Amino acid sequence: MVVISSFLVIIYIQITKRKIETLSDQIRNQSKTKSEEIEVLLHELTERQREVYNLILSGKTNKEIMSELFI
Repeated sequence: MVVISSFLVIIYIQITKRKIETLSDQIRNQSKTKSEEIEVLLHELTERQREVYNLILSGKTNKEIMSELFI
């Protein structure tokens, strides 16, 4: 009984490992696609829009962005 239980646990672990690897691959592939799409969109932004975008990414609040860009 212990041998069978151990065998089933090993099979479960292997199946889980394969599922995790498959999901990781899917996430990596989607990330690459999304990253390429984002790069295309960022390229279309004006210089001023890129400034605002970078300030948002840096965690600035709306008031901080307004004062920094003199809006």
